[in-house]
Amino acid sequence: MITEQKDLTGKVAFVTGGNSGLGLATVKELAKRNAKVYLAARTMDKAKSALAKITDSPENVELIVLQLDSLNSIKKAAQEFIDKEKQLDILVLNAGIMACPKNITEQGFETQVGVNHFGHFSLTALLMDLIKATPNSRVVTVSSVARHQGKNLKPTDPNQLDKYNAWQSYGNSKLANYIFATGLDRKFKAAGINAKSVCAHPGLTNSGLQEKAVAMGGAGKNANLWVVLAQKIGMSSYEGAKPQIMGATALNIKGEEIFGPKYGVRGKAIKLRKFRKISDNKVNNLWQISETQTGLKIL
Repeated sequence: MITEQKDLTGKVAFVTGGNSGLGLATVKELAKRNAKVYLAARTMDKAKSALAKITDSPENVELIVLQLDSLNSIKKAAQEFIDKEKQLDILVLNAGIMACPKNITEQGFETQVGVNHFGHFSLTALLMDLIKATPNSRVVTVSSVARHQGKNLKPTDPNQLDKYNAWQSYGNSKLANYIFATGLDRKFKAAGINAKSVCAHPGLTNSGLQEKAVAMGGAGKNANLWVVLAQKIGMSSYEGAKPQIMGATALNIKGEEIFGPKYGVRGKAIKLRKFRKISDNKVNNLWQISETQTGLKIL
């Protein structure tokens, strides 16, 4: 039985992709529990539109612009947060894109790996001093069941632009998310830092992500099938967000754990033990690639 912290008074949270889907559901729930929540969105217009949809404790929500495909934007958002806050109790790395056409970020990363992993790695690195300074800080990284089809990033070619496949790249980015969450918790422990890193995956959720993938045109011939499945049997965004909300608020966790639906794609969220052994070599490989690509270091 997992016990969640119901009153987050005095806590400060930062949620990426907080303007829609799982992110907005997470912002709403944390604000409802009295946390001060920074809702990060790509534009201020999107952030304001999302705020208008928050009816329970909107006064607990702050807005911040964050574009994870731009290191300049990440640095600006991180500095804005650091200038305003002295603590960071909950960092939810929720934002993500799925099965988009081949493209590159401002730094030349393949977009899915760039946004889903390198962007979040960079943000975490830039906020690390606040994480270390906050007792019992929590970092929640949102992955996906697509991690099972993912392959480890290659040191010589982490972006795989010449052999681009939209779904493979998405799987690679989601596996990187899981390895990152695992590795971050190990590094916290090794450094004696009073923080925890956990992972979450939503299962099949009608959050709008499938529709975006189809609209972008990179999801392939089976894209519409996933849209129909999400609409017909997918969970609501709130149900899909339960694993990451639980990851952010569960008491007495050990770290290096994953929260997800009971039956893989649907059902009550439960704590799952390590389901896939991640070696230190894989963690170190991802860290070396990420630090080299971003020019930033974490611990």
